[in-house]
Amino acid sequence: MKPLRFVSEIAGLEEIMPIIKSSELKHAWKGRAIKDVDSNPAQNVARCPGINSVQREGWVIRLWQDVTVSWGKEGVSWRSPYDQSNETSPAVTFHNKELFHQYRENWPINACEDILKFNTGWVALVPKGYKLLQLPVMLSDDNRFTVVEGTYELGAPAELNVPVYWNKKGATTIKAGTPLAQLIMIPDTEYEYTVEGMSSEVQKELIVLRKMIGGSFISSYSRIRKLWSARSTN
Repeated sequence: MKPLRFVSEIAGLEEIMPIIKSSELKHAWKGRAIKDVDSNPAQNVARCPGINSVQREGWVIRLWQDVTVSWGKEGVSWRSPYDQSNETSPAVTFHNKELFHQYRENWPINACEDILKFNTGWVALVPKGYKLLQLPVMLSDDNRFTVVEGTYELGAPAELNVPVYWNKKGATTIKAGTPLAQLIMIPDTEYEYTVEGMSSEVQKELIVLRKMIGGSFISSYSRIRKLWSARSTN
C-alpha cells in the first residue's frame, strides 16, 4: 500500500507546524487525571481503554498561525497576522447560513449560523482503497468551535480545510498550535454485519471476557487484549 502523504502548500509549514500523530497530543485534562491515578487507580478516567484508544488513533492537524474571530450583531469577521492567500486559500472562509443552516431542524445550540472554514495549508494524498475521516479532536476540552465531520478520498479535492460550528460571541483568538481536527484513515469498503439476539455461544464468550476484566483489583487492559487475541486465534 502506498503511504498516506500530507503535503504543505505553505512553504515551511512542514517544519514549524507539522501534522502529528494523535498519540503525541497532550491533553491538559488528561494530565490532571493522571495525577490522581494513585488515589483511585481502578476507576481513574485516565486508564479508560476506550478513551486512550481513540485518542491515539490517526493524526491531528493544528492551526499554524494565530487567528482572531469576531462574532457580533454585524456578523462574523476574522484577521490573522500573515496573509496566506498568495500561497493557498485565505486563513478563514465561510459557508453562509443559506448553504446549510436553513435545512437543519436542530442546529447546535449557541453556534453561529454561518460555518467557518479554517484553511490549513495542507493537502492529503490518500492511497487507493482508503478514506481519511475528519472528526473533532477526541475528548478535547476546547469548546470554542466544533468540527463538522467529513471524509477525504482519492480523486476528490483533498485540501485539508476544516469547517467548524463557531460557538463564541465577541472577539476570540485561536492561537497557533491549537488542535483543529483528528484525521483517521479507514478502508473504503463495505462490511458484512449481522443483527441478532443473544445465543449461548455469545453469552459464554461474554462471560469469559468479563471474568478477564473483573478478576483483578486493577485491570491490565493490554494483558486482556493479548489474552483475548490469543483466544480468538485458537
